[in-house]
Amino acid sequence: MISGEPIWSDDESAEKGLIWIDEESAEKGLRYLNSSMCGREDLASHIEELRAKGEQQCNKVWAKGKIAYRCRTCQLNDSSAICVDCFQAGDHRDHDYVMYHSESGGCCDCGDKDAWKISGFCNIHGSLQVQMCTLADELVYKTHEAVRCVLRELSIWVVILKKTKKTTGPMHEQFETMALKYLQWSQQVCSVDVLRNIVCEDVIRNFVQSWDESKNLTSPLELLLDTLPSMSPRVIEAETTLFLQLLYKSEFKHDFSQVLKDKYEKIVILAVDDEVLRRNYHNVDTNLDRVMVQLFNVPDVTNKLIEDHNLLECFTTVFCDVISRCTKGDHSIVDVDHDAIKLKVYLRPQGDLRLILNTNVAVNMLRNQADLFKKILETLTHLQWMNPYICGGDVKDENAWTLSIQLEMNSMAIVFQLVSRCYQHSDDLVKKKTLILAAHYTLKALRDYLGKAHLRYIGSLAPDSESSLHIPLHRTLSAVLAKLILLHWDEHNGSFFPALNFTFTEEELMSLIWQPLRICVWMAQIRAQMWNATSGEFSKLELIYRGSFWHDQSMDMDLLLLQFGTVARENMEQKIFVQMAECFELKEMVCSFLPDGKIPQLPSSKISLLQDFMRLVLLIVRGRRHTGADDGKCLRYDVVQWLCVRNQTYSQLCHALSAVPTDHRELAAILEAVAIYHEPKISDRGHYELKAECWKEFDPLFGNYYLNELEEAQERAVSVGKQHQYWRIRAPPPAKQPYDRLSNLLHTMACHQFLINVLNYVSILVSEDSTVTDGEALGVIALQLMAVVVSDLENDPWSRGLKRSGQSLTEPQSSFPSNDISLNTYLRPRLKSDTTVCWTRGNSDLPSIHDLPSIHDLLLKLQKSKGSPRLVDSINHVLQLLSINCKNADEAETSGSQVPSTNLQVVSLPAEDEQWIRNEQQRKRDRQKAILDQFAVRQKAFLEQQLEEDNVVNALEEAEGKGQTLEETTVGSKASIVPSLHAVGNSCRVEGTSMAMETSYSHDGYECVLCKSTRDPDNSPAGWIALVQQYSLPSLVLSRGKVVDNFEDVKAFVNHPSQRGLEGLEDQESKQLTTVMYDTEKHVYGVGSIDRQAPEHVQCCGHQMHLSCFQDYHNSLVKRHSSGTGYTGRDLVDLDRCEFLCPTCRRLANVILPHVEQESQEPRDFQAALKSITNSITFFTSQTLLVRSNFTIFKGDTTSCQVLWEVLALNIVHCELVTREEGPLKVDFASSSSSSSTVQPQDQQTWGGRSAHWIALQELGKLAMFISEVPYAEKGGWRENLKNKAMKCFSENPRLETIIPARDTKESEKDELGKKKETAENFLLIERMRQSDRPSPIKTEIKSGGGEMNISESPTMLPLMLPAIFWGQETHVSSSKVDVQEDVKDMEHPTDWISDICDNEILAADPFKLLVVLLITYPGPPESSVILLMVEFAYVIAVAQASTALREAGGSQNLSSSIQMACLPFLRRAALLVQIITGKDLDGLWDGPGRKVMDAGYLMTELHLPDPDCPEAYSFEMRREHLQWRQRSPKLYKVPQKVVLHRLPRVYQELLAKYIHGKEQCTLCKQLPKEPAICLICGDLLCYSEELCQKQGNENRMCHAENDSEESGDGIRIFFLLRSTQLVLIRGKRVFTGLSIYLDHHGEEDLYLRRSQLLYLNDVRMNEVRRLWLTAGFDYDSYILHHSQIGRKSFGYPR
Repeated sequence: MISGEPIWSDDESAEKGLIWIDEESAEKGLRYLNSSMCGREDLASHIEELRAKGEQQCNKVWAKGKIAYRCRTCQLNDSSAICVDCFQAGDHRDHDYVMYHSESGGCCDCGDKDAWKISGFCNIHGSLQVQMCTLADELVYKTHEAVRCVLRELSIWVVILKKTKKTTGPMHEQFETMALKYLQWSQQVCSVDVLRNIVCEDVIRNFVQSWDESKNLTSPLELLLDTLPSMSPRVIEAETTLFLQLLYKSEFKHDFSQVLKDKYEKIVILAVDDEVLRRNYHNVDTNLDRVMVQLFNVPDVTNKLIEDHNLLECFTTVFCDVISRCTKGDHSIVDVDHDAIKLKVYLRPQGDLRLILNTNVAVNMLRNQADLFKKILETLTHLQWMNPYICGGDVKDENAWTLSIQLEMNSMAIVFQLVSRCYQHSDDLVKKKTLILAAHYTLKALRDYLGKAHLRYIGSLAPDSESSLHIPLHRTLSAVLAKLILLHWDEHNGSFFPALNFTFTEEELMSLIWQPLRICVWMAQIRAQMWNATSGEFSKLELIYRGSFWHDQSMDMDLLLLQFGTVARENMEQKIFVQMAECFELKEMVCSFLPDGKIPQLPSSKISLLQDFMRLVLLIVRGRRHTGADDGKCLRYDVVQWLCVRNQTYSQLCHALSAVPTDHRELAAILEAVAIYHEPKISDRGHYELKAECWKEFDPLFGNYYLNELEEAQERAVSVGKQHQYWRIRAPPPAKQPYDRLSNLLHTMACHQFLINVLNYVSILVSEDSTVTDGEALGVIALQLMAVVVSDLENDPWSRGLKRSGQSLTEPQSSFPSNDISLNTYLRPRLKSDTTVCWTRGNSDLPSIHDLPSIHDLLLKLQKSKGSPRLVDSINHVLQLLSINCKNADEAETSGSQVPSTNLQVVSLPAEDEQWIRNEQQRKRDRQKAILDQFAVRQKAFLEQQLEEDNVVNALEEAEGKGQTLEETTVGSKASIVPSLHAVGNSCRVEGTSMAMETSYSHDGYECVLCKSTRDPDNSPAGWIALVQQYSLPSLVLSRGKVVDNFEDVKAFVNHPSQRGLEGLEDQESKQLTTVMYDTEKHVYGVGSIDRQAPEHVQCCGHQMHLSCFQDYHNSLVKRHSSGTGYTGRDLVDLDRCEFLCPTCRRLANVILPHVEQESQEPRDFQAALKSITNSITFFTSQTLLVRSNFTIFKGDTTSCQVLWEVLALNIVHCELVTREEGPLKVDFASSSSSSSTVQPQDQQTWGGRSAHWIALQELGKLAMFISEVPYAEKGGWRENLKNKAMKCFSENPRLETIIPARDTKESEKDELGKKKETAENFLLIERMRQSDRPSPIKTEIKSGGGEMNISESPTMLPLMLPAIFWGQETHVSSSKVDVQEDVKDMEHPTDWISDICDNEILAADPFKLLVVLLITYPGPPESSVILLMVEFAYVIAVAQASTALREAGGSQNLSSSIQMACLPFLRRAALLVQIITGKDLDGLWDGPGRKVMDAGYLMTELHLPDPDCPEAYSFEMRREHLQWRQRSPKLYKVPQKVVLHRLPRVYQELLAKYIHGKEQCTLCKQLPKEPAICLICGDLLCYSEELCQKQGNENRMCHAENDSEESGDGIRIFFLLRSTQLVLIRGKRVFTGLSIYLDHHGEEDLYLRRSQLLYLNDVRMNEVRRLWLTAGFDYDSYILHHSQIGRKSFGYPR
């Protein structure tokens, strides 16, 4: 749009009354108005000056989706809220508050005394000195003129937009821009109180021309509301914000309400009739929500508005009008296919009506405006029986019942709120009068409805009759009855029934209960699968009816109405029972006895219907939810039943209980009484488990169970609750009047006739094996019904006034002469043709063919049933109850006869049946195990077949390539490595040797997980299934360190226990360690400190596999992937990187780590052992080099010896780092989701760490010693160079000799020292024998201090140490300098480790790396004594570096303790190395794992190292030409002992307010992130999957803390998504999203604050994430691994 381009000509604009017709002129005009208002064009500065004088109330308005707070401690009504700024400026931290994302927007109530407590005001709006700001008189007039001018222009533009609502294009957009410009100016003016008052006055009092045909004058507010439905979403949003700002003034609410009332009907009804406006209705409705909440946020003001403007009538009339406009047909039933119903237009007046009904207006509505309530009842009549279905017809629309259910629920919400508000009235008399009045109006509406609907519905019981779920008029009566029973009716002897004055006739009563009864029958038919032929979707409808979403308004209300109908009129129980049976198509079973020959064969659907009929009768009789029971008891009953199904989280319980908000305090109290709370774990939320003593409250007849839930609850009742007779039930205590007569429904002859017919049918079913299960289930329910009948007599024996039949004994219509079950049990019924009744005793034989069985006879017959233990036990239960009743009755009367006493026979359960009951759960587990075992066998057979097929295919292909036949090919031969790694594998050389070694193989070994054998056809043992990955944790720890420049800091650090980390008295996060290293300007692999390298971390899952088996397995995976066939881990593994899942534990792996058996009982020749393991070593080292080079071609030439020693050393560094904490970092098996074994190796128990890593460390140590037997030609040159470097170092720094002085050895140490000397002498002797004739005895001369030293007389260890370490030739040093071979030919080293030592000074080398290089270059596996000598040599270098670093920091004396602390990391690593490669644990008693291994003195003792003799700090010379990239001297670093992730606040809402509300920018792109994420490693705020961050390039990595690992491509990154509270774990190509670390009080997640709960950082989950991060265990956690994705773009890096 071109600024300044006129929209109309001058004549057209003048005709429309416009002053400014384009943006440019509007901008100029507004600047002029600003200058006239405040003396300058900058209106913002003028407003800030006014605001600075003080504002009594915050006037911040927020839009949809913004963050706001509610504080239940401070708010005065449910809709009150405050903005983030006011919340943070107030004192609400200890209050009951929630943060939420506003669904439609809102306003801040801080400073409003009517909406917020004064004590909750922020420090800005809570000041008592705030005074109302005023304007100068001359500015008031000018401001009025400016406001009126803008309102006039705005009115014109909105009218123009209304007239052009059907047009689109640039012109219409320009119209919107002009309107928005004036709206924004008005919003800016209304941001302060003094200017807002002027706008409030002018928007009402200032009249403008309506610009329609009438040309009438109207106010700007009327025009804005009149045109609101025609505006675009942007304009509607802007107008709503302006309304909200104006409504801050309480006086304006009255004017606004009057205008709104006049326009309200038009706004809503237009959406029903106008299709164009209907499309825009959602935007109008959403913004009106914001207006209504602000308009009615103060109860007193709301009551005044309702009374003055009659808003109750307005909203009720509009709601009823909307519903009536959506009806169809002669009977005016709502058409759910109407567009207005689909759009839910009715929700606007329904919501507003509920909003005002939340006040005391509800009572006034029933007492003073009864016509409105009657109008609502009339509207509900339009919903009666809507959306009906016919059996045999299809579902018209899958969304039809959803729309109809939502319509009824929302309509009934008005009724429920109205009734609840009446019940909550403070005056009991008013409660009773209003509720009785509501009941009278509802009964009258029902009578009128039933009179019209009788011919259409009542009596239509055919299966093809219409069925509907919707009877809101009936449920309105139930809602009123549910409240009436809760009141005290002392004036009517405790019953509300006399006050109700119920006058329905018997026929009308039967018509009243017919429709709820018909719904129950329909649901039973659906459960019996009688409607499956129509559509399977009806099963969902039945679930909705009984589910928590609707049952409290549907099924519970229908059941209550059936209960009311049962007791509404006396002596109607018999008719009601027959009516119910007739609806279930069971009338013949309640009218007369059916002999065996007349009992039809019922299909399974009819049996299901029969069971549901009895369940319904029991629900009517036993239900106490709305018949006077205490709400707390009902809630407890529900909670127990749902906890019987499964352990439930708090939100699951709330969802299961009801759709109505639960009283959380009451629910918490009940949970504390009946349940045990379990804290959340890694992948599990916090949940509640039913207490053992509460299982006796389990009710198998709970009406809200689904079928699967009932089965699960019954199974758990036996297995968990130990309720082996859970099916035994009794009659509940009597209900309040009039529902105390509910049990009379069972004390009818129809019920007893039904019982005998059912039991007779059960006896037929259980007699056949094919139907015994159905017969047992049916019989148990029938006996539960009988148990309730009998036990009800026990509650009040013989005083219930049971009605005897007035019929004579010979009357053919009666099967029983009495309603007394205790008598009828022993009477034989008669057929209609009989004229006599045959009596029988309880112990008599079964009747002859001419005699009919009694109930008791049938019970005795069923007692003998086999394979029906529950049935037999239920019979015993009933017989016991009958026995109790007979003892309580002195005399039983009948019509002219005396019933003899009975001898009841209670038969014990057969032994096999008792065993069946007790072992039911065990049998199910056995069946499940058998299925799993069968599946495992099939899986194994499939894998074997697949491997065979793959081998045959490979052999055929190879044969074809060579021109051979299949017979000429050896199928059993297998390639040594995976083909993709073959080229790289050739670069790893393992040369043979004839030397013998201690390490050897045995025939006995671990079993391969695939072939289940210990050795493959090549006689190679199985190797460990392992995962190799790069991980730069040591470098990260080093980057968090700081250089120590002041020696006083070192002294304080050494002397303070909490800083050393030895005592553990303070928080470990504050503890530090010291280490020494040389700073580097760049990170070069292998150069400098070993900590700067990204180690190839290795870990094993604990299972083994042959390399040949692995090759076949991997090839089969590749073929399946290429063909698109599924396989395990298809979306988790990268086959190009040789990844796979362990076939047993499903953990990630990518290599086979060779396994070496030590100390075999059957030693083998080294050549044979080497040959059998060569391929495995080659594959492992090749894969390791590929990981090191990020799976690119590795161009170096390396040896397996070097690779194995380097990998071992790097893993030791990682292990040493993660075990620095006091108390080793170990798995919390109670909370971990991993399936790791709980068995810990001895080394892990000593040091800590993970078992998976220790398995790899131990195996790498054995492999390194094994491969050291292999001679390499390069070792001699490397060793000679190292020896010369060492000799020169000690020559130039003679004080090095005094670091390890001669010691006064104890008796226990003399043997070890002598062994060292003897070993050194032997080495020198062997070397001299190999060379020319050299003089003997062995003597090495070193010029030191002007004299010669003999080995046996040397005061230091150096003359002994160097020859033994380097296997050296005799070295003579002249008095002037050491003879160094400067002409030694430099060699190309495949890695930088050896070159780092050989090409630079020894003193500049990393001591631990130097130790490893000595082991690499040593010919053959060194003995323990030589290893200790190497440790001493490296320790000399470590002490020298520490001494120099301390001198640089200013230290000069008493440095022994400081040097020990600085050398602690080296000592720990050396101790780990010695322990691993020698296979011997450190000596000594341990005071807890990981404690003494943090003591430098203890480690020195274990390594036989003396205390360093350093009376002063030394400075050792180093030639700078060899250290071009180093600083001159080593530095002392202080690094954290405990490595932690980024610290997050305890409360999640604080984090959200800081970053989201605070508008923190992304660290990389400097923009506001749409999806913000915090890196938990470095703490930066980043954009998650944003294009802006993707364009930053490699110079700005996502995680600055892991530059090294990311450059190599395998970085591990952890991001916290701010909005969802979830973690994103990225490991190379794998991405895991989930695992929220912020949980609520009940241990549950609340993603995106959907439940608006306060969330707290969960320490268990956070610690587990940290543990997995430190130990590189994310891909070893089963939950994280199997919920990950591969190949996803994350943060701009396609993986």
